[in-house]
Amino acid sequence: MSGQKTADICLVFEKHSHIKQFLSTVGGRKVVSGLGTLGYEFTQGRRYFATTAIGTAHILNLLPAIRTHVRCDIFIRIGTCGVVRKDLNLGDYGLVISCTNKDILSERLLPDSNPTPSDALLRRLCGLPGIKEITAFTLDVVWQPLPKAGDSVDMETTALFCYANAHDLKAASISLFRDRGNEMLPRAKIEESISRIAMQVIQAMENIP
Repeated sequence: MSGQKTADICLVFEKHSHIKQFLSTVGGRKVVSGLGTLGYEFTQGRRYFATTAIGTAHILNLLPAIRTHVRCDIFIRIGTCGVVRKDLNLGDYGLVISCTNKDILSERLLPDSNPTPSDALLRRLCGLPGIKEITAFTLDVVWQPLPKAGDSVDMETTALFCYANAHDLKAASISLFRDRGNEMLPRAKIEESISRIAMQVIQAMENIP
C-alpha cells in the first residue's frame, strides 16, 4: 500500500449503529475528517494517544476501502460471529489466531497460503478481558467435518487476513459470539458489548511499536 498514512489504528465495525454507539461511549468527540462511498464510511479522530480511523464495511467493499481510503499501521476488525464449540459462551469474544483459506475469495487472493494475523499484534490483544483465542472458518468449509474446520463461522476474517498478508498489513479480528444454533443476543447487548471491547482495544494499542 502507498500514500500518506490515515491513522495509527483503523477499527472497522460491521454496522453503522456500532460506530454510533462507540462514538457515544467516548463522549461524542468531534470528527476531524470523514470518508464515505459505496456503503462504507470512515471517520478519523483522536482516541487517547492514537489517531484512529473508525469505519463500517461489509467484506465486499472492505478490501477496496483499505486499498483506496485507509492507510494505517494496525487494522482491527471488531464484529460478531457464530460459534461451534459448546464451551464458547454467547457474549464472550474471540480473538482469531488462525483461519482457513479453503474458500473462493482467499484462494484468488493468496493461493496455497495460510492467512494469519500479526503475532506481535495478537500478543498485545490477548490480555484483554473476556478474550478467547479461536480459529475461524468460512461458509464454504462448513460442510467439512467441524472439528477440523474451526471454532467460529466468520467469512470476513479470512479475506481480511489474506489481504493483510499480501500487503504486509498488521491485522487482527475480534468477534462477539452472537449465536449458536437458534440462540441470539439482543441487539442492544451486542452494540453495548462491541462498544466496550473497542474502547479496550484502543487502550491496549496506545503505545504502538
